[in-house]
Amino acid sequence: MAVILHNVVGTMHASMAIYNAYVDKVPIIILSGTGPMDTKRRRPYIDWVHTALISLGKKLVLNLSIGTFFSNSSSILLRRCSIFNS
Repeated sequence: MAVILHNVVGTMHASMAIYNAYVDKVPIIILSGTGPMDTKRRRPYIDWVHTALISLGKKLVLNLSIGTFFSNSSSILLRRCSIFNS
């Protein structure tokens, strides 16, 4: 199973589902992202209120994961998917 979540609110909302998957030993891939970190690339209002400098959601579910990695590269994601499926 795979899911794409918003960095803070989405991960907080999904934390119980992530915990249930952890308890049931169901493998999942969670992709979590935030808005642009470069302030020059942010839109006037929405990116300022939705971009987190710290990943609060990550801190909530980090103890429930066994294969965490943090990257912007899709090739690393594909490599991790093949490792998780083996």
